[in-house]
Amino acid sequence: MLDFIFVVADPLAWHYENRQRHPTHYHHPSSLDGFLQYSAAGLYYVPSVVVGGQRIKYGVIATASFQADMRHWTTLYVAGRLHKSVRIFHGTTDLLAENRMHAMRASLLSLGGRFSLRDFLQCVVRISYCGDPRMGWAEDPHKVGRILDGQYDELAEIYSKLLTLDAETVQSGDYYNQVDAWWD
Repeated sequence: MLDFIFVVADPLAWHYENRQRHPTHYHHPSSLDGFLQYSAAGLYYVPSVVVGGQRIKYGVIATASFQADMRHWTTLYVAGRLHKSVRIFHGTTDLLAENRMHAMRASLLSLGGRFSLRDFLQCVVRISYCGDPRMGWAEDPHKVGRILDGQYDELAEIYSKLLTLDAETVQSGDYYNQVDAWWD
């Protein structure tokens, strides 16, 4: 199943237009769109539809909510989803890199001492689910391990580069300048 996140300026206008084009995607009255869109993490998910013969799910989030979660982990729901291997189609690569640097640093602080790459990646994936309210009661308790096993190579490639970049940044003495830039 393909999983999409649409970042839009006006989610309710987007749903209104989408509802006109694809009424079968919605299983509730339009009067609930606002409540569903702005509850919890501000991400309204259509969980399972078929488009062009392919089963997909998609979420819709306001640009401001997306940016806040990516930069400040306000809910960690969308930001956590994007700690993992994803394809970006439009304009979010800087936010994605910043979000992953936060995940890397949080994982390093959580682990302390010596650890393997697998331990580190498992911590990243575990952190990515801290914003998912279903974890701990409605989700598979082995989900983190299954995701790590299924995406190990992609995650290792993503975070090995970030770990190397961070070490080079620290050694170059430019670390504090970059930290100051991230806090702006």
